[in-house]
Amino acid sequence: MNPSVPARTIPEPIGHAKANPGRINYGSAGRGTPQNISCELFKMMTAVDRLHVPYRGGALAINDLISGHLQVTFAPVSKAIQQIKAGKLRALAVTTRLDVFPDVPPMADFVPGYEASGFAGLAAPTIKTRIVKLGGTVVGGSPQEFGAIISEATEKRAKVIKFAGIKAEQIFSLDRGPPGPLMTRKAGVEPSAPLRPGPRGPMRMTTALIHHVAAVG
Repeated sequence: MNPSVPARTIPEPIGHAKANPGRINYGSAGRGTPQNISCELFKMMTAVDRLHVPYRGGALAINDLISGHLQVTFAPVSKAIQQIKAGKLRALAVTTRLDVFPDVPPMADFVPGYEASGFAGLAAPTIKTRIVKLGGTVVGGSPQEFGAIISEATEKRAKVIKFAGIKAEQIFSLDRGPPGPLMTRKAGVEPSAPLRPGPRGPMRMTTALIHHVAAVG
């Protein structure tokens, strides 16, 4: 949220959006991106009607939020943490409680059952400290466990994609350039290369959970 806006808790913008259906906008990094999916899940669970403004990247959406052209965005914590700490944006909620924002409540406190963290599978656990500083959560696991995370996310996000009417051709032709090899991915789920056992046995993985923060303006 832009600090000039008085709202400080999630119920306030929910009430404002319900009183002004279709007149409150939100920005994302583009159609089908995790930010888009996160806000559409919020719309689906709260029955609010917000106008989606897709950008060619999350940084542009955050810049317009700071300048007052946007009213809300669901951004990865890593993309908004500096602006929030500098007082340029106000965080209303995060997808899970984080040490980097100890006073910001989880979205589920206001919208029971809401969870929209992204994820990435890494084979380099040495970057754990950096991920945590940027607002992520690092957990261990096997390729099979990471595969289960992908399957669960695909099933959950497919419902949101259907609700929002997001089409693959919209994602790539309007926001991401011409169709390419990534056309095979599910909208809102990042592609992942096959994981194979290494020469010293089964690969151990680090799964980085990429949390989002609801910032409004």
